[in-house]
Amino acid sequence: MTNKEKALKLINEYLAKQEPQKVELALVDDIETLFDDVMKQNNKIESLAKELRSVAVKTAVKIEKMRKLRTQVETKAKELGVDVDTIIAGAMFSRTNNIMKAIDKIKTLRAFI
Repeated sequence: MTNKEKALKLINEYLAKQEPQKVELALVDDIETLFDDVMKQNNKIESLAKELRSVAVKTAVKIEKMRKLRTQVETKAKELGVDVDTIIAGAMFSRTNNIMKAIDKIKTLRAFI
């Protein structure tokens, strides 16, 4: 075998070893692309979670105002001897209690993101 043939053989062996590296680099590129997409989606999730938490806090404040007003109405009604429609009020406050439970879950959501 001549020196030229030996050199070609070594070059071919070297190039044969390089092919898998090219494939591996392409896989790394794919992972980087996917990671970039995941980070963009994560930013959206964080933004939406922040907005959701803000709305939840505002809603909770309004519910607390409702509760205070309910107490005032009940007190005034008792003073006047008037019967407040407890069925409707009870239904409303049952709903708002469920909303407050959901709001409490939303408030903790931000801690996980």
